[in-house]
Amino acid sequence: MDDNPKAALSLLDSIDSPSLTDDRDRAVYALMYSRALDKNYIDVTDDSLINISIDYYADRNDDLYKEMSYYYLACIKCNSRDYAASMKAASEALRIALAITDDRETARAYELMADLYNATYSASRALRYRLLAREYYRKAGLPRETTYAELDLAIAYYNDRQHQRSIALLDSLLELPSGDSLFRAHCLSALVRPLLYTDDYQRAAETATELAKYRQVYTLTGQDYANIAEIHMHNGNLEKAQACIERGSTASAEAIQVDMARYKMHLMEGRHDSMIADYRRMVSRQDRILSEALRHTVTGAELEYADIQTEAATDNTKRARRTGIIIACGLLALTIGVATVARLQLSMKNAEIRKHVNDIREISRQLNDTRTETSRLHDRVDTLFRERFRTLNRLCDQYYEALNAPSPQLQKSVYNNIVKMLTELRCPSELSKLKDIVNEHMNGIIARLESQLPELDADDVAFLTYLYAGFSAKAVCLFTGMSKGNFYVRRRRLRSQIERSRAADSDMFLCRL
Repeated sequence: MDDNPKAALSLLDSIDSPSLTDDRDRAVYALMYSRALDKNYIDVTDDSLINISIDYYADRNDDLYKEMSYYYLACIKCNSRDYAASMKAASEALRIALAITDDRETARAYELMADLYNATYSASRALRYRLLAREYYRKAGLPRETTYAELDLAIAYYNDRQHQRSIALLDSLLELPSGDSLFRAHCLSALVRPLLYTDDYQRAAETATELAKYRQVYTLTGQDYANIAEIHMHNGNLEKAQACIERGSTASAEAIQVDMARYKMHLMEGRHDSMIADYRRMVSRQDRILSEALRHTVTGAELEYADIQTEAATDNTKRARRTGIIIACGLLALTIGVATVARLQLSMKNAEIRKHVNDIREISRQLNDTRTETSRLHDRVDTLFRERFRTLNRLCDQYYEALNAPSPQLQKSVYNNIVKMLTELRCPSELSKLKDIVNEHMNGIIARLESQLPELDADDVAFLTYLYAGFSAKAVCLFTGMSKGNFYVRRRRLRSQIERSRAADSDMFLCRL
């Protein structure tokens, strides 16, 4: 489950779950399947499966499986944005984990609770639980989990406006010897923003440049593009800043950062008409964010209350429970008050901005969205690449259909066309040309495959070349002379072989397979 989650999920899928009649077997299957889904980053919102495990272990002494059941119930509730129910389940998982002194499960429960507080705009509470999660991962002797917990902690420091602490922790993480390129890319991404907040534009630019080297494993977010655009604006390169803003404008979750970068650029250019449109977009987004925050106000108070209930349960006294209720009510009132004041302050700020912006003549309200030249060329190349083999695919499909056709003339015509093409494509020179085309379109995938997996024989490489070129199963069978059954057996074998290998680009090979 921990070393190869994909294999665990595949094995669970092979089990005929309806045939499980024993209650314990059904409960274990429900728990393990929920765990495998979470390990493979498959977010589900239906709690019907995990509730089988919850009900079974409710009155049994298997505390570890009971704790894990509540933990994965909390994950599912979090996926469905039912944060109050998620915190309740997470609190129960934490209570059990502390009782059985399981440091790993305790750390995971604290980590999930931090995610919940972060989702409900409580940065200080999230920071507290990030610290606890790191502490318990250390106690459990799990260095990899501890390192990732420190990355989350650095981001929590930034969210809590402790920028220097965030920078110091991220610097220490980047100094660690690690072969995890994706982890290093996330550290670099997290470092750029606090550097900008502390006006260290030179180092922010160096960090963003290093981050760009990891594009093969890391996809830049809207926040990343907004950060890079701000660096370009500071250096006076408005053309590059505009390109970054356009690329980041599709990341809706972080679009407010992109809008702010666009507003700053138009301010530098003196394009007041565009500033008006930018301002209206930002006001609209801020209103939605504030509405979301107000919607979660009661949920935030419920989370605080659930948290206090957890602390009260460890003390197991009536006075502690009563105190928790009082504190929760006070926090609810305080949260509502703070939200109201924040809304009033925002309204005043908006009124002040409108007063200045209204003096500017409105010429244009919106900017036309255009695709970048790079995206247009990429789409064109992709279309041409697929069109090259579409006709051959169709002929191969027709060949299989013609095998059972009543017309001998049709069979003979299709057969002759296919035989002619197969004869051409099977020869080494044509296969070599096909490899060149695939390499050119897919960033040298065949060359990398042959270099990183030298144990593959020529037939395996040819088989993968046809698959990467986009040929159907029937077409590949005709090119290689194998049966359809052997096709699927070989594909499974090659997939398994690549997964077990230490190839640097194994994810790339599997994604295209």
